[in-house]
Amino acid sequence: MRLISWPTCIGVTAVTMLTGPNVRSSGTNAALSGREQTFSSIGDLVSFSYDLGPKNGARARQERGLLLAGQNGVNAFRVQFVDPDRRHDYYTEAVWEDGFSWDDGASWGGGQPHVAPSSGSPKGSTIISLQDVFWGHDLDLGDCIGFLPNHFGAYFVTEVIDDGVYRVWPSLRKAIYATTTFATLTPVLAMKMRPNGYALRRAAMTEGQFIDFVEVPNYYVDEFFS
Repeated sequence: MRLISWPTCIGVTAVTMLTGPNVRSSGTNAALSGREQTFSSIGDLVSFSYDLGPKNGARARQERGLLLAGQNGVNAFRVQFVDPDRRHDYYTEAVWEDGFSWDDGASWGGGQPHVAPSSGSPKGSTIISLQDVFWGHDLDLGDCIGFLPNHFGAYFVTEVIDDGVYRVWPSLRKAIYATTTFATLTPVLAMKMRPNGYALRRAAMTEGQFIDFVEVPNYYVDEFFS
C-alpha cells in the first residue's frame, strides 16, 4: 500500500462534508414515564468529497492517473483539507520568501504561522490548549486545524472552553507535545477512496469528476503505508 502525494495541478472546486461526529450505532431508550435516553457509539473518521471541476489535455490526463492510482481505496493520498472558510488573518512574521523552491518548482510564499501547544495532550483526547501567540487564542466554533510534524489529521473546534483551550472533533489521532508539536491552519490528512466513490467522465471536457474520501487513521498509516 502506498501513500501518494496530491498533485498541485489538480484543483478542487467544491467540498462536501460526508460525516460529522457520526455514529456506528445509535438509538433511543424510552421509559414508561416518557423520558428518553439517547445512546451512541462513536465512529469518528473524517470523510468528505472533492469536486474536481472541468479539465482537458494534460490536466485531464493527470487527474485520470491520480484517480486510477488510488486503486479504489487500496492506496491512500496525502490530502490538504480545503476549507473555503479558513481564517486569513495576516501576520507579517509569517511571510517567507527565501529563494528556495519546492520539488514541483513552486516558490515559497506567504502563509499562516504555526502555534505551539501550551501543554501536551494524549492520543484520543478531545481537549487541546494553545499558546497565546498569533491565532492561538482566537479560534472559534468551526475553525479547522491540524498539527505537525508527521501528524495526519484535521480537527474542528466544537467548543471554546477557555482562552486557548478548545474541544475538538474528532479525537486526536496522535499525541501532541508542548515542545515538539505545532498547530497549523492547513491540516493534512491521509485519505483513501471510498469503494467506487469516484467518477471518470469525459465529454468535450472532463465533467462531474468527484472523489469521495474517508480518513486513514495516523497509526494505520505509520504501520502499513510507505
